[in-house]
Amino acid sequence: MLDVRLLRNEMERVRAGVASRGDDTAPLAEALNLDVRRRHLLARRDELRHEVKQLSAEIGKLHRDGRRDEAVESTERRRMRGDETKAVAAQADELGRRLEDLLMRVANLPATECPLGAGAEDNQ
Repeated sequence: MLDVRLLRNEMERVRAGVASRGDDTAPLAEALNLDVRRRHLLARRDELRHEVKQLSAEIGKLHRDGRRDEAVESTERRRMRGDETKAVAAQADELGRRLEDLLMRVANLPATECPLGAGAEDNQ
């Protein structure tokens, strides 16, 4: 299976290698698109986790200060952010599964020492 980092960093080399085998290169662009979208979702998930952590600290401080009404409001915001975090994480996981499935269907790159050709007669 192709490593997504190779696809990210050396797309043209990967595309040339896949094309040299006579395979369709369209799945490579789709895989790269899935990877970009997944990484964006993972970054958003991390931002939301950070917000939840900050809200949790704020809620504790509000309770200690006796500001119960504000603590209840912050608790509701934290719950909403937690739900959003779960939804974003689920989307990222789904894209990750789709990406892995797609990459498993793309042939490995030919070794650099292998001659190019459609069959054994071309490799003389």
